[in-house]
Amino acid sequence: MIWIWLIAVLVMIALFFYAIWRVVKIRQNAQTTEYDIACAGNFEPGTPETKRFISESLTFLDKNGKVLDVAQFERYIVSGESMRLCGIHNNDLLLAEKYLSNSSIAPLEPAILIILRTNAKQGEAKYKVRRSWNFCAVDVNDWWTQSLQEIVQSPAFQKLRMQKIYVGDDELIRDFEKERLPRFREQYPNAEKEKASVIISTTLDTKSNKIHFSIHPVSEIVGIVKYAYTVQKGS
Repeated sequence: MIWIWLIAVLVMIALFFYAIWRVVKIRQNAQTTEYDIACAGNFEPGTPETKRFISESLTFLDKNGKVLDVAQFERYIVSGESMRLCGIHNNDLLLAEKYLSNSSIAPLEPAILIILRTNAKQGEAKYKVRRSWNFCAVDVNDWWTQSLQEIVQSPAFQKLRMQKIYVGDDELIRDFEKERLPRFREQYPNAEKEKASVIISTTLDTKSNKIHFSIHPVSEIVGIVKYAYTVQKGS
């Protein structure tokens, strides 16, 4: 009889703790949602495709204090600190509109874009986030020369030039021609022949603490970031 009583008590205790675990699990799932990760900077091996994050019950406001309908936006979680010069940090939540062929982005004005990582492996982060400055047609020799000059001389770019870590216009352009352009041509060998449209963006290399340009085909843009929120500190 004692053994039967003990077994019954143990079963009841196990059922009690299982019920608590279920309630906690259901509550966690109700409060969090899985979002795509967008890499800010070089891809770090092991960065997953998605991250379960934040409560759906949180309210987000625009700059005028109006409540946003978050469901109307594509949502991404930032991984990395290469966008910190424009106020975007690791684990920030980005709300983006889908980029369409008729989407409007003003030339020589910074825009935060979500770009497809075409070399992503299964289970890895599929997107990256960059600050773009100009669209450019790859249709003439030295197609980048005029565009880079327009960027560094544009009024909006002057804030970046004032940063202590800014290496100077000449060094930035030299790095573009010696490092970024050969990589672009290797990854997209037909781009110049096909006269593709590209964007020129900047990013911060967090390892060297230097700003540099990067090049991406317009065809790989998937979103235009409209809002960024810091929701959770840490990694």
